[in-house]
Formats: sequence, structure tokens, C-alpha cells
Amino acid sequence: MSTRRAIASTKPAPCAKTPVYTPNTSPPAVTQLGEKSEAVRLGAVHALAGLADDAPISALRQTCIEVLRACLHLPYTAEVDLPADDARARNTYLALREVRHTVIRVIRDRLRPEPGHPHSWAGLRFDFTGVTFDGGNFRGAKSSGATVDFSSAKFFDASVSFRGATFSGAKVTFRGATFSVATVDLSTARGRPPSGLVPASDKPLSDRLFLPPEWYPAKA
Repeated sequence: MSTRRAIASTKPAPCAKTPVYTPNTSPPAVTQLGEKSEAVRLGAVHALAGLADDAPISALRQTCIEVLRACLHLPYTAEVDLPADDARARNTYLALREVRHTVIRVIRDRLRPEPGHPHSWAGLRFDFTGVTFDGGNFRGAKSSGATVDFSSAKFFDASVSFRGATFSGAKVTFRGATFSVATVDLSTARGRPPSGLVPASDKPLSDRLFLPPEWYPAKA
């Protein structure tokens, strides 16, 4: 299935007051996410974020988030797995990575405002199950009331920052997540540690994972 068809098949519900879209008349941004042009795809990401911001009810906002999230679940080849000396493959990879990182930034920026802000996405669902993260910045995100699932996510070959992120009043899990040649920095995060992130005291902690001092497992 092509990238365009994979995203368009989500058939999102309406995400804005004007114009009104139905499940059978999706916003143009949905199909634009599958275009080959990086500029068109980046524009589509911001357009969908804007539609989510203007959604009159949270269910429609959640639908837009699901479409954005689908971008991160599409097949993705990490940089280390690219064919050697293949400039075309590398350019394709870099363009797709920029789109993916833009999706992450869009989500982060909407999780930074306090709940109640008209553009806050607090209290919604963010399913990152099995997603590959080769970079990204969740710095300062507030997941208050949200459900954020990083189960079996792969943090690979880059740095991902959660510095200053707040996990209070949220359901956040990292169960089964792996950290391979990646630095994941939660050293100044606040709130309770997400489930599945801190191993039992008799289990080793990844040396690529940086946690607040109070989150480290107590030594027996």
C-alpha cells in the first residue's frame, strides 16, 4: 500500500467548523501527507494541526491527532540501515525524517500550554506504540490527563529530550521500549515516573536513559 493510500485510509471525521468535512470528504491535507514533495507534506502537517486547534469538540480534535500519528507508524528505514553510497535513498530518508520530527514538534507544542488553553491537546490520546524515534523533542510537554503510550517504541541512534516534561495526572507508559545507541533525557522531568520506564531494583537501567534522581530504583 502506498504512503498516500495508507494515510488516506484513516478517513478522518471533520476537524474544523469551516469548511465542514465528513468521513467521505476528507480535508485535502490528509492526502497531501502522502505526496512526494517534502514541502507539501510539511504544509499538510501544519494544516491538520490547525484543523485540530479549531475543532469544536475534542472527538474531532482526536481524529486529526490520529491522522498525524499515522505518519509516525508508516514503514521507516533508519539511517544506519540505508544502502551505502545511495544519495537518493538518503535524500528520501532525510525528507521523511523532517516530516516525522515536525509531527513530534506539533504535538509537543500543543502539550506545552496549560489545560484549558484553546490550543492545548491535554487530555487526549497519543499512541506511539512501536514507533521508531531517531530524534525528537518533547521538552516541556505537559501530559496532564492524557494517555500517552510509548509501548515497544524504539529509541534509536539519536537524542530524544523530555527535559522539563510533566507527567502528573496522565497515563504514560514505556513498557517494552528499547533504547539502542540513543540518549533519552528525562533528567529534569516532573511527576510520577511513567510505567515500564524504571526497572525493578534488581534489573539494570540503560546507560542511555537519564532520569530525575528521585526516579532511580532504590538499592536493596
